[in-house]
Amino acid sequence: MRSHHLLALRAPGNVERDLHEIQLNILAETGASSAQALPPMIPLEYPANLPEVSVCDLVAWRDLPPLELARPVAEPAGLRLSVAIPLPLTEWAGRVAGSRSRRGHPQIGPALYLGAGFYLSGPDGSSLPAEKLKTWCEPLRGVFLRSVSVELMHVRTAEPPEWWESVDWSVLWKRWIKLRG
Repeated sequence: MRSHHLLALRAPGNVERDLHEIQLNILAETGASSAQALPPMIPLEYPANLPEVSVCDLVAWRDLPPLELARPVAEPAGLRLSVAIPLPLTEWAGRVAGSRSRRGHPQIGPALYLGAGFYLSGPDGSSLPAEKLKTWCEPLRGVFLRSVSVELMHVRTAEPPEWWESVDWSVLWKRWIKLRG
């Protein structure tokens, strides 16, 4: 098993419930077990050290715009619902991590696109017809998140490439944040 620390954003309960429903649809349609391996979240960084929850105080959250849910993206690495992450937030995540990961590129371990959107499934879900994913995500298009939780997660996975075959995760700390709006 590989062990990772992951700094991530999670949506309020009502939106997370809708995102989880999409994950269940992906699982039912494709058999993609990666759709249930991790919760719907926006992965930001893999910190080298364990930051304390106080790092959340380093961002002027109320100055950041609400996060707008956009279009679903299907790529060989997996499925996600895109979200535009404000630059100050990605810069903060890089400072917390101690160094910048390659934004928008898969990382070792969970092949998650950092700062690119809500995780829906890994590569085993990429056989889903794009039209179905678009239909399932349409009710969320244009939804603005005015609050999110910032979480430091501990994620243990099987070895790549099929990391989702065995996943265990826990939240080490969590802080709810209100954004402008």
